[in-house]
Amino acid sequence: MKIIHVIDFYIPYIGFAGNSTIYLAKKGYQVKVFTSDYSPLFGKMVCGKERLMENLEIIRFSSIKFRKFKNFSIYPQAIKKMLTEKPEIIHAYGLGCFSTPLAGYLKIFKKFPLVLRADFNILQKIDLKRKFFYFFWRQIPLLKADVITVHITKMKEILEKNFLVNKEKIEILPHGIDFKRFNKAKNIREKLGVENKFVILNVSRADSAKDPIKIIQALPLLKKVTKDFVFIHIGKYYDKNYYQKIKRTIKMLKLESHVKLLGPKPNKELPKYYKSADVYVQSSNEESFCLATLEAAAAGLPIIATKTGAIGYEWFKKYEYWFSTSEELGKKLVELYENKNERKKLGKIFEKIAKNYDWKIIIKKLEKIYEKALEKCK
Repeated sequence: MKIIHVIDFYIPYIGFAGNSTIYLAKKGYQVKVFTSDYSPLFGKMVCGKERLMENLEIIRFSSIKFRKFKNFSIYPQAIKKMLTEKPEIIHAYGLGCFSTPLAGYLKIFKKFPLVLRADFNILQKIDLKRKFFYFFWRQIPLLKADVITVHITKMKEILEKNFLVNKEKIEILPHGIDFKRFNKAKNIREKLGVENKFVILNVSRADSAKDPIKIIQALPLLKKVTKDFVFIHIGKYYDKNYYQKIKRTIKMLKLESHVKLLGPKPNKELPKYYKSADVYVQSSNEESFCLATLEAAAAGLPIIATKTGAIGYEWFKKYEYWFSTSEELGKKLVELYENKNERKKLGKIFEKIAKNYDWKIIIKKLEKIYEKALEKCK
């Protein structure tokens, strides 16, 4: 089977299309990725073709950037290429990104099975000024797609209610993970200089959506109980104003010796950082899934989280370690610091959850989705 994945930003081995294309190629499928030459994480990249492995080719097209929208670009040269290609499946990613209308509108002129991944903020409200934009940029591609995938059941409900999508064409396909890579990694606590400390980890970009400042503001409560702790943040600092706010908060709360801002790390190194932590905190104001919590779960970490994403909407009906305020988080951190057995118990629960998201399982679900799209497009 020949498959084209269309995605605005493609970085191999990093979430999204990354690992799914790799695992599909390993299974013998011929996979091409059409993407832009720009990535919010790595900036400008080289245009042209790159063969990542025997059955996986990446084609990066020259992109047009919009100054107002930092994470948005279009790559019109892909239109001609997609019209001349003859894939058996086209799999487009995002909702509101360029890849969505690119594949959706092309389906009007050319018949092909289209799988569209709808990834969106489930709390986002569409105002009247943006209704016109959303109708043409989102709604028409959604109606043209043969199968639409979402990460969690809550997203399926919203597509049915707010986007008037037939529930029969929506399939739940969560993120996948190489479970063994995260579960069997070795820690680097000595290298980080945190051998005897209680380590709190957060892996996310630093902005108001992910909101790691909430974690920093919770630390004074923990500091009253112990001085032997450190909070490690790994991620890109896109928003300069937010980053300066982080620095000011650390200084104001006198936490300079208790916070390590490590910036972005290569995906291949992340398992070691997860394995070096005692607890993972997800502080996001909203998530569609949150791959980082899945990675932390695979590493066997107890997780304290805001009630959002897969952990809030899919994994638990009741859970003791959700929080909404920094004060609540501080109390939860103290509770887990003082109870090592509870940390171990939670870690085992999350390991069990993460095993169900191994790529070997998720890819089988994706294959069935492709079969459904092929059947519907006949």
